[in-house]
Order: sequence, then structure tokens, then C-alpha cells
Amino acid sequence: MKSFHESTSTALVFMLAFSLLKLGSGQWQVTGPDNSIKAFVGEDVVFSCSLSPKTNAEAMEVRFFRNRFSAIVHLYKAGKDEESVQMPEYQKRTELLKDGIVDGIVSLKLKKVTFPDAGRYGCWFDSKTHQEEATWQLEVSGQWQVTGPHNSIKAFVGEDVVFSCSLSPKTNAEAMEVRFFRNRFSAIVHLYKAGKDEESVQMPEYQKRTELLKDGIVDGIVSLKLKKVTPSDAGIYGCSFDSKTHQEEATWQLEVSEMPSQNNSWYAALVVPAVVLLVLGIIVGYCLWKRNFFSKCCMNRMQVHLVSLSMSLLKVITFKNTKVSHGSQGEVVLGL
Repeated sequence: MKSFHESTSTALVFMLAFSLLKLGSGQWQVTGPDNSIKAFVGEDVVFSCSLSPKTNAEAMEVRFFRNRFSAIVHLYKAGKDEESVQMPEYQKRTELLKDGIVDGIVSLKLKKVTFPDAGRYGCWFDSKTHQEEATWQLEVSGQWQVTGPHNSIKAFVGEDVVFSCSLSPKTNAEAMEVRFFRNRFSAIVHLYKAGKDEESVQMPEYQKRTELLKDGIVDGIVSLKLKKVTPSDAGIYGCSFDSKTHQEEATWQLEVSEMPSQNNSWYAALVVPAVVLLVLGIIVGYCLWKRNFFSKCCMNRMQVHLVSLSMSLLKVITFKNTKVSHGSQGEVVLGL
């Protein structure tokens, strides 16, 4: 009777011989996506499968299926695609990528993913002498949303202002149509389409005044710079992103004010006389303290400063009756 050690050794030798026989006969294994594949509604997704070790799959039957083997998403057989056997919901929506098929690498592109597409998928290779398959999960999420400025944007006349919009979650917007509009969708402030700016469709009052900042466009971040803001620019603005399968927009308010420096003259007109009065008080106090020097010289100084104070007070009175008008260069013009 054989010992346990001898039996174990025999089993190991048998398994090794079987493995060598399997490799010698050209056996291979199928590898699919390692993890669940995540996609958004409207996107295209690619399922990639390969043979290990590398094996030419041109003469094999390659099947991509959904949930069960008989539910055909795409079938490649006898060197060609068999579109007639596809499930109706996948017809005209799949493309088999065969560039690496001689090395056993085949990928399936599924176009314009929908919520019902979510579920379990698999790929199956059959060489008539051997067959293997691999499976994975497709998870489909809702589409992106557009986020614009959260609050009203405030700007002064003559300043540049930037409107920033983004997609959440991050989504490449390079191939999308991005539109900034005023009040209504058709009132175009700036349009980005087919990868370039379409300046010819802008409203006349915005031509040569806008610049689209696209440094973050691959992450869905786009900003519009509006140059030299005018009072007539105030109002509602919006940005729209359109991927052809999905469209979203966001709106906000632009508030335009006059430059604050135009009101500073009131402050100066009140402060200057106060300073003059303070200086005069110091001089008077000094003269009284030095009574021995309270002479004609001191009186003359007092008269000079009294005249100066009177002139300052007169300016305050007349300033209240002035009419403020703005020149073409932004100056404040005072007129009685």
C-alpha cells in the first residue's frame, strides 16, 4: 500500500503533466476589465478583452453578451460582424475594434450609454477546440450638471469681470457647445462650438470685448472674461453646455455700479476744513500761551488762517449745489 507522501507526489506530477499538455495544445485564457466600468448617460464606453498568452483570434468566434450567453450584444464570426443577431436595443450602437485581433486583443465600443444598459456583461472566445469567457459590471450614472456663480456678481464701470462655469462631476467639455448668453438663450454673448470660438454670432455690443478662458476645459471648467463693463451690461447672464445627448445651463445676475472714487470728494470737502480748524486752534492756543509774543505778527497769522478756513467752508457750501457730470474719460466734472 502506497504511503501518503507517495500519493501526494503522484498527484503533483499528474497535475504538472496536465498543465504542460494544456499549454502544449495552445490553450489560452480570457481577460476582461478588472473592475466595474463606470459611465455617464450619453457617453460612449469601451469593453476590452484579450487572450493570454497572445493568440491570433481572427478565425475565432468572439461574442459580447449581456447577463446571459444567448443575449448577444455583438457577434464576430467567420471573420465578420453578425449584426442581424444582436438584441434590438444594441443595433447600430456597437463597434468591434479589431486592430489588435492578431494578438488576441478585441474591444467593443458601446455608443451613447443609457440607464437600461447598466448590468453584467461578458466576452467569449471560441476556437472550436477551446473556449473561455470573462465577465464584468457596467455602472451607469446620471449626467453632469452645470454650476455657475452662486451669487450676483458686482462690478464697477470700466472694470473687467469674469464669469466662471463648471461641470459636476468633472467632464471633458472640449467637444461640447458652450454658450454664454444674456437674458435669453438666443442672445449670444460668446459661443464656443466644434472646438473654436464663433465670434460672428455674438451680439454687436459684446464683439471684441469677450475672451473665453479654456485652461480647465478638460475638467469641465470654462470662464468668460467680459472687458470694460458698462452700465448697460447689467442684467441676467447664463452659460449652457451641450454634449448633443445632454444639455444643462446656469444663470446669475451682474450688478454694475459707478466707481466709488466719484463720491470721495464729499469726504475730502468735509475733512479738509476740519483739519484747517484744528491747525488754527493750535496756533491760537500757542499765541495765547505766549502772551508776550501776542503781537501784530500773531494777529496777521490768525487773519490768514481765518481767511483760509472761510474759503474751505465756502467750498463745502457751494459743493452741495454743484451738478456732477462724468466726462468721456471717467472724470468727475463739477459745475455750479
